[in-house]
Amino acid sequence: MDLKKILDFLDFYKNKPKYLKQIGFIVGTGRCGTTILSRVLNSHSKIVVSPELQFLFEVCSHDIKLLNAESISAIIEDKCPYSLDRFFDFRGYLSSINYPQKSAASLLVGIFDAICRSYSKEIFLEQTPWYGQKLALLHEMFPDMKILHIIRDPRDVALSYKRSKWWGHLTLEQALFKWRDEALTIHEYGVLHPRNFLQFRYEELVQHPEETLETILALFNQEFEASMLDHRRLVDYRSLLKIDTISFQSAEYRKWREQEDKPIFFSDNVQGWKKVNDIDFSSKVQPIRDIMHLFGYDD
Repeated sequence: MDLKKILDFLDFYKNKPKYLKQIGFIVGTGRCGTTILSRVLNSHSKIVVSPELQFLFEVCSHDIKLLNAESISAIIEDKCPYSLDRFFDFRGYLSSINYPQKSAASLLVGIFDAICRSYSKEIFLEQTPWYGQKLALLHEMFPDMKILHIIRDPRDVALSYKRSKWWGHLTLEQALFKWRDEALTIHEYGVLHPRNFLQFRYEELVQHPEETLETILALFNQEFEASMLDHRRLVDYRSLLKIDTISFQSAEYRKWREQEDKPIFFSDNVQGWKKVNDIDFSSKVQPIRDIMHLFGYDD
């Protein structure tokens, strides 16, 4: 074995994750339930789910040899919509490692490993929905990653878009086509990588949580834990947000959140489109009917 191979081996061994055993991403179209799924999975004894990071591709766009603790911290502060330091001491970790890092992937794996260590867990999941549109690039960095694709009825997604700060400008037709294009992109990745990909519906999670969670956890070779359905154990990602989202929540949702012994899932938003009387959804969904059927939704 030549000197380069010896040095590469030593470098790999030194930087090998000590806590992290599996990496996964929770993706979807937005307004599809990624946050509540993340909260539930985060309460598992072996799984930690970070808030939406949104800086992975930003890190990759820089020359890794020029990045240091200060510049990476600046990227995280700029791109992450959450006060990440309240979830994980990323500045302390970044100050403790050597630079330059070998690659963006090794830097990110190190961050994931450190998050696992801080929570004494071994499976790291991230929940940025729009990463679903970049799965091929994520696969290049994390070839063994596992993907959870949560699908929600596009009519409910479209209504939720209309009530949100970020997507309220979309027409109903635009929201439905956005759902179609994004859901299909994720689905097509899953067709190519079925072994590490699981697709399931939001409605199944809400109406049959234990059975659905058992299926999800099987992808990571884990078992369901009853404590996952105890709402008092769930992390509140909203408390980490840099902006106040209360004004963007419906009155029904706010009332539900104020219940002391509320159920873990807000079931009133399942088939919420049926409660809307001024929209003829049968005509609105005509152009995307085939894709709806692909995901198990009837007209």
